[in-house]
Amino acid sequence: MQSLHQGKSAGLNCPPRQTCRSSSRQSHGSAPSFLRLALDCISLFSPVILGPTTWGLSSGPAKTFKTGSGKRSSSLCFSSLSGGLPSFGTGDGSAWLDNSFDLVLSSGFLAFASHSGFLKAVSDADVNVRGVMGTSAGALSGSLYSAGYSPRQVAEELSRVAPIYLLRPSCVPWRGGAISLSAVVNRLKDLLPPTFEDLKTEFAVGVVAKNGEYKLIDSGALPEAVAASAAIPFVFEPVAVPGQAQGPFRDGGLYDRTGLKAWRQRRAAQGRGIPPALVHLIARSSSFSGADDVESTGERRVTVVRSPKSGVNFFSLGDFEEQLEMASTRAQPAILQAVERTVRKTPNIVPYLSPKPSDESRRPVRLMREAAQA
Repeated sequence: MQSLHQGKSAGLNCPPRQTCRSSSRQSHGSAPSFLRLALDCISLFSPVILGPTTWGLSSGPAKTFKTGSGKRSSSLCFSSLSGGLPSFGTGDGSAWLDNSFDLVLSSGFLAFASHSGFLKAVSDADVNVRGVMGTSAGALSGSLYSAGYSPRQVAEELSRVAPIYLLRPSCVPWRGGAISLSAVVNRLKDLLPPTFEDLKTEFAVGVVAKNGEYKLIDSGALPEAVAASAAIPFVFEPVAVPGQAQGPFRDGGLYDRTGLKAWRQRRAAQGRGIPPALVHLIARSSSFSGADDVESTGERRVTVVRSPKSGVNFFSLGDFEEQLEMASTRAQPAILQAVERTVRKTPNIVPYLSPKPSDESRRPVRLMREAAQA
């Protein structure tokens, strides 16, 4: 896969009105011994602290991206293949007459490959994404996507180095975390615009405040908010977000792994209608993770795609490309059915058309829309 840092010479264009700086690609080699020792200790005691399996982190390597631009929109993606293609609850889509969707990306320990594959399936299906809700790993993946990175570019950035290279020992472990996310924040500052308002697509992250309350952050400082959404208790130091009260903040997946309900409440408050949602739900890695039963939320017009745990760790992200392709293949049928169902309900609406009508990968949805208008 070509590095995005190679810019135009690699055949990839950076998101509009953003600049890319070159940085050398690091291999997933051996990590500093003191960090390896610390993480070995965390791994040893994690069943006691965080549950019987792995945790639900979301931090990842980075890329180089400066200021953002563009118009804010709204969309959230959820989809589930197990047990068919259910539609839960009911969103009011009366104000969304362009067959658009919201995307919801759940927490899931280092599940960057799966989220990238899901986003690839969304892109291949020519889905008009209005907004993205992300938690933990979903916040990292969703922030890049909302900033204008293509799914392939998201994958490139989140697999650039093993996570261990972006982790540092905490200078204040008594505050509730053995590892600092300061290097992750700095990397995100290179990759992302400074604020939510500068993103190309509407975006929000879920966090847990200092007082234990769940909170949605959708404005102000972006890199810090994204890192905070991935700050697993006891593992990572909580992250302060400039301009946000009730901090520092922790991983939002401790309370709600998807954030669907909070996102939909935000949509309702906007008064512009609630688009259908495509939800990508990663299997929980810890029994201490928050709620993820989408059906119990009572929300309707929601399609959920479920993916297994990533099975990776801080030292290696495994076969990233294989995981990505499997996730994309897993999501495609559910997404296409969700789009078809929406198009058939509004056949008189002029559908969103891809700026690349010759792209064969987008033909299925385009054909369904043409059939609906016939």
